Amino acid sequence: MKYSNKRKIRALILVFVMFLFAANTMLAGDSFAGYFLRFSTSAKASAMGKAGIATIEDPSAIYWNPANLRQIDTKQLLLLHSQYFISDINYDFASFVYPGEDHTFGIGFSRLAVDNIVDSRKAQIITNNGDWYLDYSKLSYFSTADYAFYFSYARDWSEEFHYAITAKLIYRDFSSQSAYGIGFDAGVDYRPTENLILGGIIQDITTTPIFYSTDHSEYTLPRIRLGAAYNLLVESFDMRFTPTLQIDMYLEAVPDAMIENDYLSLESPFGLEIAYHERIFARVGLDENERMTLGAGLMLGGFSMDYAFTSYADELGNINVIAVNIDFLKLFGF
Repeated sequence: MKYSNKRKIRALILVFVMFLFAANTMLAGDSFAGYFLRFSTSAKASAMGKAGIATIEDPSAIYWNPANLRQIDTKQLLLLHSQYFISDINYDFASFVYPGEDHTFGIGFSRLAVDNIVDSRKAQIITNNGDWYLDYSKLSYFSTADYAFYFSYARDWSEEFHYAITAKLIYRDFSSQSAYGIGFDAGVDYRPTENLILGGIIQDITTTPIFYSTDHSEYTLPRIRLGAAYNLLVESFDMRFTPTLQIDMYLEAVPDAMIENDYLSLESPFGLEIAYHERIFARVGLDENERMTLGAGLMLGGFSMDYAFTSYADELGNINVIAVNIDFLKLFGF
């Protein structure tokens, strides 16, 4: 496949402009304004300490690194569900990828919510002597949720180098108020050798503004994430060992980060995947909170399932993440 110099120059200009936007917005924004956008969209990445920038090559790459979508050559659908904080918070994610000859489109949707919150404001009955009680027949329930819609476009620069951009539309519903926002991510994927993978992404590259119905607004600062992975093959046993290391750079102070000051914080999650016959997978990692993560995966034809577990002991309860991936060509022939 040939790549013209004109196309390469356009791609280089695009990457340069994105980095320029990030540099111009480093000092703007509200700390952790878009924290709800940082929940993991991948059971595989969650099991590997959330070190997924270089290793995620399924539809959840829309979030991790959209440039990795160029490693997908069939139409695929991913569905994920996870529960956090003693199962009070539900996170659901779905994404679909449609590959072309030298480009790939991807769409995704996420919902982070607390459901079935009891509203007793209209159920409180005050008696004549000043006492009160609840009329349980008047109790009502509501949900508060954050929604994100992802639209990704990935393209080849060369056979070894790929780049991509993702647009994010945000809607926040807090029952009494709502908010809207828009943001952009830009990622690159570079594979200089057959087994070495290098990846990077700038999330919220132009800052992500969120505008509330109360006229309040906030901005999410860019986050730069770099990852490297290497596939160690043991052909005699048909096994693969893939260690991966990642550097997450926040342009703000992050409590308990590995390196932290008022303007910059660094974290370094890492993980390991062991594959047998590329069908059975075992995973382990250490996340940004220095907690051990575990998981496993199984691939059968065009269907795969992944699971991840992280224990927060008595603090917040355990986190369980489960995802399924469907390959339309292998399962349905199209």
